[in-house]
Amino acid sequence: MARAHHLPDEQVHFTWDTGNEPRVVVGSGDTVVVWTRDVSDNQIGPESDVSVITGLDWERVSPLLGPIGVDGAEPGDTLAIEVLDIRTQGWGWTAILPGLGLLPEDFPDAYLRVFDLSHGEVAYLRDDIAIPLEPFLGTMGVCPAGATAEPVMPPGIFGGNMDARTTSVARTPTCSAASPSTSRSPRSSTPASTSSAPCYPRRSSSAAEAGPDRRRAWEETLTMSGFLPERPPATARAEG
Repeated sequence: MARAHHLPDEQVHFTWDTGNEPRVVVGSGDTVVVWTRDVSDNQIGPESDVSVITGLDWERVSPLLGPIGVDGAEPGDTLAIEVLDIRTQGWGWTAILPGLGLLPEDFPDAYLRVFDLSHGEVAYLRDDIAIPLEPFLGTMGVCPAGATAEPVMPPGIFGGNMDARTTSVARTPTCSAASPSTSRSPRSSTPASTSSAPCYPRRSSSAAEAGPDRRRAWEETLTMSGFLPERPPATARAEG
């Protein structure tokens, strides 16, 4: 008989790692109700202003809820996850992060916009401009085989940080199982099971000091995705 499970956001992790023990184990046909954190790990809230951007701890970006173990899953199996419903907590945010994006020179200053999503169907850019809402899960995937503290980005055949509308309501994304009793970890970009806008790390000394390895992985992925301009190769000059 199919069962229902509830998974609050009290415990999260920030990397793919096979050492993370499942918080709940489900069977085929079971339903899981999850309450997720936003992509900043709740560092940004509905009352935040742009000053919060410079102080973000990038080691806490993209918190993953779970893992959720799938009973009987074996390497090579295909897991189909049906997204039944997504509800927000009534707000979301988007930002301009200096140095990133397709037009970093044209928009050099940090910017934060918090949106009121309490209308349910739309978010208002201004009083006469309504944007239809179609929330989706920014990250959903299974832990890659043999993973040890691997960054959430980039995505792969296991799913991951896809930021794709195929993880919205009435869609059924599939992932390839990588290990026995594999797990999946949903994540969102607003403080409930929804993703209103992807967000990426900004170039700053504070971000680099907080986690240079993780930051480097993010920048490499963003460069490949076209969100970050390619840097010229480093050169060295011999003196003497």
